[in-house]
Amino acid sequence: MEISHQYDDIIDLPHHVSERHPQMPLIDRAAQFSPFAALTGYDAAIIETARLTDKKRELSEEQKLEINRQLNVLQTRIKTDPTITVVFFEADSRKNGGEYRTVIGSAKRIDPIFHKKDDETEILIRILSFGPVLKVLEPAALVDQIVQRLDRQLLYDNLVDCT
Repeated sequence: MEISHQYDDIIDLPHHVSERHPQMPLIDRAAQFSPFAALTGYDAAIIETARLTDKKRELSEEQKLEINRQLNVLQTRIKTDPTITVVFFEADSRKNGGEYRTVIGSAKRIDPIFHKKDDETEILIRILSFGPVLKVLEPAALVDQIVQRLDRQLLYDNLVDCT
């Protein structure tokens, strides 16, 4: 007893090759069966959302003074090329927050503070908060602003005392 199947009559025929249409390359044929991304960029958006960032911490006055003390000690030892570890915050360009980075290296010099023009008022207020403990030597424009602020404060204090 022989079992008959639906396609027994064509199963052994040779594969048809069209004379009119070129055969599709195997790589393109395989691409037909690859996963379909209905939402372009969705996977990247999910990964970006899942990426964690740190919040920038504000230093206490004690921590700021300790960093200043360490910089002063470093300045006295700068000619010996001391190895230092610096931890700094780098803001993220795509979302709130950023990450803390650590760099270890040899200190060659301590550069003066560079700042954005928008930060000058904040820097001036912070410098003035140190009182007579801090002496600012340069830049001249900043020294002039400090002198102007102190002169205005003295003038204000004298006016208040006269009333």
